[in-house]
Amino acid sequence: MALRYNGATVRIPRLALAALPAVATMALFCLAACGGHAPSPPVSVSPITPSASAAPLPSASAKTYDVRSFGATGNGTSDDAGAIQRALREAAKVRGTVYLPAGTYLCSTPLTLPDSVRLAGEGDTSWLKGELIFASSDSIEKLRIGAVGRCAVTNADNADGTTFTDCRFHGGGSSAGVNSSVVYLGGPQGNVSHVLFVRCQIERTSYVPPHGVNTYADGVGNTITIHEFCYLPDSGHVEHITFQDCHLGASNGHATGALRMMMEAFTWDNHTGRVYHGWKDLTFDGCTIEASDTGGLDFADKQISPGGQHSSSGVLINGCTFLGAARSNSGYGGLPITYECPTGIVITNNTFYATPHQAIGGSHVGTGVRNAPGLLVQGNIFDMTRSPVGLTHDTGSPCINLVGFGSRVIDNDFVYDAGLGVVIEADVSPAVGNLIEGNTFTDRRSSGGEPTIEFVDDHSAGNHGNHVASNTITNHAAGAAGVIAQTGGGPNYVAGNTFLSAGSTPFVVQSGTLVHTGNQVR
Repeated sequence: MALRYNGATVRIPRLALAALPAVATMALFCLAACGGHAPSPPVSVSPITPSASAAPLPSASAKTYDVRSFGATGNGTSDDAGAIQRALREAAKVRGTVYLPAGTYLCSTPLTLPDSVRLAGEGDTSWLKGELIFASSDSIEKLRIGAVGRCAVTNADNADGTTFTDCRFHGGGSSAGVNSSVVYLGGPQGNVSHVLFVRCQIERTSYVPPHGVNTYADGVGNTITIHEFCYLPDSGHVEHITFQDCHLGASNGHATGALRMMMEAFTWDNHTGRVYHGWKDLTFDGCTIEASDTGGLDFADKQISPGGQHSSSGVLINGCTFLGAARSNSGYGGLPITYECPTGIVITNNTFYATPHQAIGGSHVGTGVRNAPGLLVQGNIFDMTRSPVGLTHDTGSPCINLVGFGSRVIDNDFVYDAGLGVVIEADVSPAVGNLIEGNTFTDRRSSGGEPTIEFVDDHSAGNHGNHVASNTITNHAAGAAGVIAQTGGGPNYVAGNTFLSAGSTPFVVQSGTLVHTGNQVR
């Protein structure tokens, strides 16, 4: 993480950042959001604790159990579930290791890990071909896991402190629920916390829908699902989940990406309208996220009833590479990152390649959610002119669409040849107190340009008190559209920016009030 303070750039190593307590982490994020000086109006960034911890490994003297000694064959046709389960029970007595030599271990029934065991193989050549249910303080290493039609891994109730290292996950099925995804956490399985995935390959679902099936509406086809049952006070919690240096949407042998969403985190009220809690603290660090057919990482929240507080909080996305979204499902406007009102989202030091719609966009879930708390977007690269997978950015689509209040978009680089830079939109809630500062915007078009930054108040919800400051903006082609456009609301403030090749119309106000001072037009 890099932050700016008193004119200097300070870099915090990611491992040190993850080790910080919540209060210190919050302080750093707030300092980064302020850019070294107090913004106006002040921002409130919720504490984020990306603190999934590794499971304790067995001691060097712990006993190792070879599954072949319990009758497993690894020939891909015999059912090895019973033999492996017996080995796991023995290993649990001494916190030992269960070893799977190279082979394909067919498991017709799910394997259930006891607490505090180590399950290890030889990498992709050790294939546990079935479903794995993990518990607490387990360590799973160097295995290929999963089978067509089922999820590869899910949790037992109260699972805590488990680590997956150098594993590859395969599977996913056609039915909604646990088997709808390759990795499924929470849901009816109950509480799960402090789970760490390190250098793992999570494949695109193996499910291929028949022609005409709407997987988006049916809720099937996610690569990862994080599912918080929120309608009972004591229903399961999902907290402190980390994906570090993982490849999301790896090839399943036929295709990459995600059929539906790469990762969907959401709260489910079972149609009761009762919300008691939400998911907490999700971290994606150093990951490669393939282009999905529909959506990428989707973070959805519901408000606690009664009370109205946001139920879900804490997202850190750092150092990742996003290859796009909405690759083939044109009926849904999928984005690499969608935020739907959780608090405390921090998006830092990532690279976004061309995607048809926004790279980051906000929306609201349900009629009960009427405010969208701010997020921090800092130190990212948005290159909408290049795509390793052949996507292009659409005209009319911004790189970032902000909704709500108190967001900070700071020190990012934007390069594009279609669409806009940032749109600040008041929809069902006001857009207030957002800051766009210290960014570099480069629109490479020579004609037919669009605004770089636009304030929109389509529903008269209120778009005011937003600041655009100290940015460097190159826009050769905005023309009559203006570089900064005001289409409702105000007053909003534009100060201290440098406009390069902006022509004679850097500012266009169709309605509302735009106050601009101290800008340079070259």
